[in-house]
Amino acid sequence: MQASGSGTPHSNNRKVQFIAPISASTTLTSTGIDCRGWKNLDVSLMVGVMATNATIDCKLQESDTLGGSYADITGAAFVQKVAATDGALIYSADVNLTLRKRFIKVVCACAA
Repeated sequence: MQASGSGTPHSNNRKVQFIAPISASTTLTSTGIDCRGWKNLDVSLMVGVMATNATIDCKLQESDTLGGSYADITGAAFVQKVAATDGALIYSADVNLTLRKRFIKVVCACAA
């Protein structure tokens, strides 16, 4: 990622916190992220210590409108994270927004 002298991200990239770090055993869904005017979305999945046999399935969805119907983005999902090997790590993905709809949201299903 490029940065300017002020330490701010390149103007064509969008980085937002969509779900605050918490302990969960349910599905967490962000609000729609307005991506108008941005070329890329940098998505980070920060996984803490996981309970034994816990899993996390995280995917991106898109919609033309903020309150509209969101559909899964094909290929825009993290591989399932499992407690035995994937806890206490950060996973990152760069999403090209060129052909995406205006609003993106993140859905993470957490199970124990």
